[in-house]
Amino acid sequence: MSRLVDFSGLLCCVVLFSTCTAFWNKDEKEEPLNNTNNSICVEGERTCLDNTIGECINNAWQVVTICGENGLPPVCNNNEGSPACADCMSLGTTCRDNNVYQCDASGEVGQMVEECSSDHNEICVEGSGAAQCDAPCIREAINKSHRGCEHWLVSTPSPKLEEAFHGDFSLLIDNANTLPVQVAIEGPGISLVEEVPPRTTRHLMLPHNLDLLLAGAQNQEGPFLSGIYRAASGSGAIHVESTLPVAIYQFSPLSLEQGDATTTLHEASLVLPVSLYGQRYFALSLPTTAYVEGTQKVIFPGFATVVAIEDDTTVAINTRAHIAQGLDVSPLQPGDNASFLLNRGDVLQLISSQNVDPSNCPGDTFQSGGATQLLICDASDSYDLTGTEILSNNPVALYSGHAYACSPVDSLPGSHMEEMLMPNEAWGYRFIVSSTMLVAPESHIPSRVKVLAGEDDTTLTFLPEIMAPVTLQKGESIELDTAGFPHFSIDASNPILVTRFLVPPSSFSPGSDMGGAAMGQIPPLFHYRTSYRFTSPESMTHNYLLLIAPQQYPESVEIFLDGVLVPRSLFAVVEGQDYGIAHIELLDSQEGGTHEITTTGDMIHLGVELYGHAQGTSYHHLAGFFLNQETPPI
Repeated sequence: MSRLVDFSGLLCCVVLFSTCTAFWNKDEKEEPLNNTNNSICVEGERTCLDNTIGECINNAWQVVTICGENGLPPVCNNNEGSPACADCMSLGTTCRDNNVYQCDASGEVGQMVEECSSDHNEICVEGSGAAQCDAPCIREAINKSHRGCEHWLVSTPSPKLEEAFHGDFSLLIDNANTLPVQVAIEGPGISLVEEVPPRTTRHLMLPHNLDLLLAGAQNQEGPFLSGIYRAASGSGAIHVESTLPVAIYQFSPLSLEQGDATTTLHEASLVLPVSLYGQRYFALSLPTTAYVEGTQKVIFPGFATVVAIEDDTTVAINTRAHIAQGLDVSPLQPGDNASFLLNRGDVLQLISSQNVDPSNCPGDTFQSGGATQLLICDASDSYDLTGTEILSNNPVALYSGHAYACSPVDSLPGSHMEEMLMPNEAWGYRFIVSSTMLVAPESHIPSRVKVLAGEDDTTLTFLPEIMAPVTLQKGESIELDTAGFPHFSIDASNPILVTRFLVPPSSFSPGSDMGGAAMGQIPPLFHYRTSYRFTSPESMTHNYLLLIAPQQYPESVEIFLDGVLVPRSLFAVVEGQDYGIAHIELLDSQEGGTHEITTTGDMIHLGVELYGHAQGTSYHHLAGFFLNQETPPI
């Protein structure tokens, strides 16, 4: 069951809060005082200032020696008040040959005290005069971060994508490490190894898997089919392994122009590492949609794409929708159960049925406005894969979305939509939801928010009280039209999945061509991190981050974006919650569109979503997350 709730009638009784948008540059950075440079010192006194030697001259510290330059050893050792450049910190430990060595009292490297294991990809890391063996891949897997050393990627159905872009299945690989990373990529017709330098992002453009992109069809008109695509037969998913943890973003496509061809079917996902894959998922999509112009008819389906990462993986489906038949997949009806046997790298692609007659639409019909008059048939919930339960005996990955749609259905233009979904075990109880921003004029874009329950008797409550509490059963969803409500919170009695659908601005701002349809998950509070490093696509005209922070964070805490202080005044209050929201346009960045959010002082957790607009298109995805918390907040 899916429900649509319209809040427009409640506007008169709700106090609205505007969101501040920041357009700043580094000239506005507020520099904190350097306590060392502003201290009173003793004339002639010397001390270590990081890896330099400073001397007190005219009541201020001046750098007189830089360790590591001109043949000097690299570390400044205070040496009991007589600082000198040394190989390592006195009586500390240091890294040599990827092993840990002891330092003697004079700062000379002594004997090896710990051997780092190459079998576990351990590396020697050093800081503040201490070194240790670290296994970053294992650590990130235990922490359940969005960074990892193994990922699986897959093309998803986008049959309207122009042929010129069939070679643009793009990966952005972000290496936040201080060491280079070797990345090995294997897939259908793909075998390559790339090195990503430290603290950089590498863009790789791969060919789409056309079987998956066209969903078994011969052309853009369909019919689109379900199917199993076997790795052993030269199809299937793309496997990515790296020597150190990386973040990967998948774009389908990344570029908006190829020669004379252009596209508005841009979509993006943050790719989850294998450590986050699960054995229980629910699909999230939109109903099959038919478009009729004169005598021409085209019907586009939703999809759920399952990737197996181990041999002998049994995937069981309990469907809530009509599912199209295809290669090794029989047609299914709502309530049917089916199971499929997959091996490593195999892909099970489920496609909602297109057995829909627009002249006798099983759902609602609409007439589009504008120059192009279209009859649109939005098939009923029985053609929506949302709530279809997917169970497996081994961990799998799930991508879900729609071949071409928009929400609401008559808010053209539509777009390809995709998202790599979290398994049920990573869902949350509490969410802060905010509208996104329209470029011109600056205002809120009304999002459509879809909430999916994974358990019976899941009660949702909202602040402000945009509607009365509602109770959902397992697999049921509710779709919220948030027009007029820039910020609100959702609390659930059981874990839920919350996804945003961006509404094309042209549907409510006539003449606007900036932005389009897109989908992306909204993070629950227990996914929030204390710092972020993320990448925004440079092909977008405007990129934004949606930043959520505790409203009354301590005065000792400062939040920085790319080294620039984020003023507290930017945050708008979420009624009834101790959180504030800021929308910030990403103007300047490091090379490759990379940005960083850091904090100083006491630890606070921040939520970050990314979205952006170009002509006729938009995207939305998570900036990152951290799941290793003992108890999700309720």
